[in-house]
Amino acid sequence: MKGKTIAMALLAVLFASAAATFLHGQATAEITDTVTDSSGATVPTARVTAIHEDTGTQSVATSNDADHYAIPFLRPGPYRLDVQKDGFQTLVRPAVTLQVAQGVKIDFQLQIGGITDRITVGATAPLLDTTTNVIGAVVSRDKVENLPLKGRNASAFLELTPGVRLHRSTLNQPVVESHWQFFSI
Repeated sequence: MKGKTIAMALLAVLFASAAATFLHGQATAEITDTVTDSSGATVPTARVTAIHEDTGTQSVATSNDADHYAIPFLRPGPYRLDVQKDGFQTLVRPAVTLQVAQGVKIDFQLQIGGITDRITVGATAPLLDTTTNVIGAVVSRDKVENLPLKGRNASAFLELTPGVRLHRSTLNQPVVESHWQFFSI
């Protein structure tokens, strides 16, 4: 009897740990794209640094021979991007704000000059995630605290996301749950 109880407990722990892997949401973002010179030629081994403006943590990537770089696993928040390469001016792009599960493509075009020269990019286009078709959103603390919440059901915040429609169901019709995995409250 005692052996059967232990076996059942171990089996329950196994199933619970397997289910937990499916419940884990993606809590990071990624910046990728290319580094070229003013003529459009590749710039291999350019150093791209993403600096989190709130914490000061840095993530560094180097462009490859095909001029691509990737900085994965970035915490959501505001970043400043610096691109450096010997023989080129340092390029700085401030105020890049990343959200949960966002994949952003930002290409850089370096100008010939000394590494001590700096170019700061001012007005830029808003970030658009062209790497995926997933619908996602971040609900701000202000909205969570001030919007009325009928029945204290947090999934009602999903309706704030453009393109998301909640299906009301009965016991005979299951709820359609597509695109819920990247929603962050």
